[in-house]
Amino acid sequence: AKHYTPDPSRAVYVLGPINHDLLYSLAPEIIRLKHVSSDPITVFIDSPGGSVEVKSALCNLLTAPTVDSIG
Repeated sequence: AKHYTPDPSRAVYVLGPINHDLLYSLAPEIIRLKHVSSDPITVFIDSPGGSVEVKSALCNLLTAPTVDSIG
């Protein structure tokens, strides 16, 4: 396995409850990072939890192979 070092310039921060407001604030940044490069995106999480539906949407957004396949 390749050694991975987090890159703060390719990171998003999940802070607070996982809800639609968080999704709406993170989605543009995730899409921008995916447009710039296919390099990994680091996700830092400090959350008490929240919506399973929103978590799934965030995971789908982060793991989509290309920006065009999101949706």
